[in-house]
Amino acid sequence: MSITISVLLENRLKPESKNLLRAKAGLSLFIQDENDSILFDTGPDDSFMHNAGLMGVDLTNLTASVLSHGHYDHCGGVPWIPDTCRIICHPMVANERYSAVRFPGYTARIKKLSIHNNFSRFRMEYSSTPLHIN
Repeated sequence: MSITISVLLENRLKPESKNLLRAKAGLSLFIQDENDSILFDTGPDDSFMHNAGLMGVDLTNLTASVLSHGHYDHCGGVPWIPDTCRIICHPMVANERYSAVRFPGYTARIKKLSIHNNFSRFRMEYSSTPLHIN
């Protein structure tokens, strides 16, 4: 059995790819074997779709999409996942998340890490424990 893992999106690009592919904060991987096609995270927006198209990766018949956690840079592209896709994630993936940096004498900088996604159109599968993707 062979497995192919394609990096659809990450923070950096090779210099020769800069004019074609998009780089954004976050991650998106396409994992495929003889039986399944899995999207692992989406990145922050539709950039994973843009890059998949340029790379010749077909995302129309995904077996599932796996969301590692609920930060915007890993599940912000959910609106662009095909409606027929099953999403596997932790039950609290949609909870709001924030990050704060505090130093004595300075105002705290608070950053929202979560994003609001409408999961109602998807077949959701929740797991509170780690899963094997195979």
